[in-house]
Formats: sequence, C-alpha cells, structure tokens
Amino acid sequence: CDDLSSIMGERGKILVEGTEADLPVEAIPPIGLAVNELVTNASKYGASIVLVTFEQTDEGDYLLSVSDDGEGLPASFDPETGTGLGMKVVRMVARQLGGRLSVEPKGALSGASITIRFPRVQQPVEA
Repeated sequence: CDDLSSIMGERGKILVEGTEADLPVEAIPPIGLAVNELVTNASKYGASIVLVTFEQTDEGDYLLSVSDDGEGLPASFDPETGTGLGMKVVRMVARQLGGRLSVEPKGALSGASITIRFPRVQQPVEA
C-alpha cells in the first residue's frame, strides 16, 4: 500500500489495518493484485480515504477488505456480473483463493466496501 499511496497524491491517503497471518507464499501475489485493483478503483472514482483491512475470523477464515469514502456503488450492483476489468480480476482472485466476494454499496467509510473471504489454507504436516 505504500507504493499505491502515490496514486492518491496530496488529496488522500491509504490506511492499513490488520493482523499477522501465516499465509502460503502462493497466496501473496493474488492478494496483492486484488488490493492493487481495489485501491486503484477507489482512487479513480474519487475516494480520498481508502482503508485496507486484513483479519482472521473466529471460524479461521481470512477477510481482506477495501473500503473507501467515495460515492459508493448502486444498491443493485452485483460483483458477479460486473463487466469492468478490475472487478473481473477481483472475482478471479477470490476464486483462486477458494473464497467468495461480497460488496457493501455503502460501507463503514460511507463509500464502497469490497471483501474477499477465503479459507485458511492448511499447511502440509511434515513427517
């Protein structure tokens, strides 16, 4: 997110909150791709604050969320039928992680909030 902060310029900022997690190395590139797409889109559509959060649920799943203070999305927005390249990439990442995508048209920061919930990948046990 430090690298992405330059796209916000003087008019905004990216906040990052989260917990540490022991993720398999192959999960890192798709997570980075999703964050890049979602932060870029938030900035493109006028957000001045973007909040990226990563946390683990009580059930053991991971939640990756990007929220902003922009205009939000129409209540009828369906991430599964979105035709933009960015949303297609984010859908692909969610599937690659074995997760699912959800959208809140008006989230915590009053703009859109997009979350990928994906399961904790079990590491092989060494014999």
